[in-house]
Amino acid sequence: MADRYEYEIPKLHDPAIDMFTITPDTDPPHVPRAIYVGAGGDLTVETLTGTVVTMQGLLGGMTYPVRIRRVLSVGTTAGGILGLM
Repeated sequence: MADRYEYEIPKLHDPAIDMFTITPDTDPPHVPRAIYVGAGGDLTVETLTGTVVTMQGLLGGMTYPVRIRRVLSVGTTAGGILGLM
């Protein structure tokens, strides 16, 4: 299938071109442009600046436009977490 955007440089607001599973307490292979939460709940993350914060009451089936360094298991009840690139 031809990709007419193959030579475009992706920007943060563009659709994701790939995804990967995020396992809490494991360094993801890349810094995601956003995260997808499959099963709702709380998500404790470490931001790119090193701040640890709990995002409370996230809805399942939603994409959140945050760039994170890591998802922590302590305080995380959400599941099915994907990193979008």
